Amino acid sequence: MHHHTIFDTPVVNSLLRGLSIAILKGTGWKIEGTLPPHAAKSVLIAAPHTSNWDLPYTLMLAFALRLRV
Repeated sequence: MHHHTIFDTPVVNSLLRGLSIAILKGTGWKIEGTLPPHAAKSVLIAAPHTSNWDLPYTLMLAFALRLRV
């Protein structure tokens, strides 16, 4: 049985990706660098940890970079 998440549901993913990019740009964030082209797994490091906004920003970054989390 294959389980689907919001990261591999095409319509939802596209809508959330666009919304995430708009929010990130609107709040002054920018993505620098690139992901390794053929990496099966990666680690994302974001600092400093100062509030409970880490999860929403991490999810927006995952959508913006088209990561399958």
